[in-house]
Amino acid sequence: MEADRFPLFHSKAGMNESVSLTFELKRLATATDSLLSRASVADYEEFVNLIDLREATLRRLQEGGEASDEDCALIRGLQAHDQLLLHHMSRLKTEAAETLLRIQQSRQGRNAYEGYGAQSFFIDKKN
Repeated sequence: MEADRFPLFHSKAGMNESVSLTFELKRLATATDSLLSRASVADYEEFVNLIDLREATLRRLQEGGEASDEDCALIRGLQAHDQLLLHHMSRLKTEAAETLLRIQQSRQGRNAYEGYGAQSFFIDKKN
């Protein structure tokens, strides 16, 4: 049985929980597709919101929501996007690290000039 791949999702829950779980998975799939369609221009806050939605859905699954075959198919579809999401999030992380490095370097340069007292002079000679 396909749902056996997701043992945490089985429970004796009623049908209403299953419908709710399907709705949450579809909402997550829609949000994922929307973000990935414009991932190159999306900012980190949009990725954080998607990750928060993923965590909430995962919590819902771990609480014992029953996963139907449709739910399992939606989960596999979401898993297929994981590498692409990680790639874009890694790109944002690299950009943030580079920006922080530039800020730190500019502060060091500014501090080098501020280290001299008010009675000091700086002369820039050009040949």
